[in-house]
Amino acid sequence: GISVTPDGTQGSTATGLNVDLHIPQESTLNPVGLSEADVKNTKVTLPAGVQISPSAADGLLACSEEQIGLHSADVSSCPDASKIGKVEIETPVLAEPLTGAAYLAAQNANPFGSLVAMYVVAENRRYGVRIKVAGQITLDPVTGQVVTTFNETPALPFGDFKLDFFGTSRAPLTTPPLCGTYSTETAIEPWSGTPAVNPASSFQITSGPGGAPCANPQPFTPGFESGSTNLQAGAFTPFTVTM
Repeated sequence: GISVTPDGTQGSTATGLNVDLHIPQESTLNPVGLSEADVKNTKVTLPAGVQISPSAADGLLACSEEQIGLHSADVSSCPDASKIGKVEIETPVLAEPLTGAAYLAAQNANPFGSLVAMYVVAENRRYGVRIKVAGQITLDPVTGQVVTTFNETPALPFGDFKLDFFGTSRAPLTTPPLCGTYSTETAIEPWSGTPAVNPASSFQITSGPGGAPCANPQPFTPGFESGSTNLQAGAFTPFTVTM
């Protein structure tokens, strides 16, 4: 199962996003039963209208492939300014969770060569466990939906994978502009080879920005004006362009 909820219910507002991927583990340590299969591939498609927020770019850095060291057991050296969220992973084989962060990957210089990507790093130093995984982020060419994919994640059991994207006005995402119900779709494939399952999660947008009434859909009608401020021929003049 999966739960995806924004920080609030206002539309067209920068928001954090709280994601919890839950895999039941009650039978994992049962010696006489079948344990839950481990997750291999996870694809999460956010609702139409949830967008990447340009406001998050102010002061935001990125983590390079050298800094993350995906294929190294060393501690990652991603800059703090590249963090976009915090991570917690609960597993039945450890008495304590793994904790860490999500980082923005460098543009085009990441394992996917993509415009946007992310890294997840989580560890528990007491038990000497550290994991690093890369997530590909794409935009659906038809709907514009944000799609995040993690492929071939470690074949180890976990009960909850929690990823909380930071909030405030510089949050990395924005809520949809219109009131209504919005659903996150997933495809979660196990290492056992059985077909993927497709749990979903929904949230409500109940008002416009700042609690204002919900807006009606607006047509796409951009305006354009330009011209000089001095009408004298052959003379110097400022020139203004307004979109």
